[in-house]
Amino acid sequence: MPPRPPLPSAHTHLQIYVLPTLHGKHVFHPRFLKPQTRLQHIALVSAFIFRKWRYQLSDVGAFVWNGAGASTGFVGRKLWWWGNKLTTRRAADEYFLKNVPRITESVEFLYPPSSNLKMIKAQVGEFLANGDRHRSRLFLWALILPSSLYIAKFHVAVANLFFSYNVFRLNASWRAMYGAKTLQKLLDSRKVTWKADDQLQTLIESSSQEVTARLEETANGGKIWRYSPGTDLHDEVVERLEKELKSVELTRTYRRSRLQYLVHQGKE
Repeated sequence: MPPRPPLPSAHTHLQIYVLPTLHGKHVFHPRFLKPQTRLQHIALVSAFIFRKWRYQLSDVGAFVWNGAGASTGFVGRKLWWWGNKLTTRRAADEYFLKNVPRITESVEFLYPPSSNLKMIKAQVGEFLANGDRHRSRLFLWALILPSSLYIAKFHVAVANLFFSYNVFRLNASWRAMYGAKTLQKLLDSRKVTWKADDQLQTLIESSSQEVTARLEETANGGKIWRYSPGTDLHDEVVERLEKELKSVELTRTYRRSRLQYLVHQGKE
């Protein structure tokens, strides 16, 4: 008998959960690779704490502005519309690709069977086709860095915030650019698999039923959310998936990507 192929290592095998959302789009959330050393573990935890702090600040602003709704009158509606555009970046591909480490040797996309695989592959293909914009953003932020560093020397609070944001954007664009290259390389070498995960589908359906039942108990005659295959998921459902799958930051990734597709009408 031929020898069995070696099992993928948790240190280099990346699992990516795929969930449906608005406008026929999907949210892609990679699990963290298992750290190989204590230093990598410390770096992973530190990066998570920093991201959580920064994302909470930016996300609160975006969600509060969007939830406020448009004011009456032409000027009020325009201000609300432009505020949405400014606080909600079209960066779902960046959120995904920058979490594809360069050491990744194989990738497994896990999606519910109710989702359309062709649409999932098409969206991934669109992310990769737009990969050059991460290089352009990297170049732009690199050009701005010297001036932001010079201004930050004056120890002005706003200037230092701008410099920190500049460095963050440089890092994000760099990681997204190389994440796209890594994923494309793995696709070309046929080291990417696509798995219709029955367990994920079961978790979505059972969580959705529980959430709908809770909403029915507290509803006062209003419209109640109900799960429909291939459509947007309720926040509570995603939160339960994050706990059951032990996939850190799944809820944040889902909400940020969904808000982008809501504000920008499904555009990448």
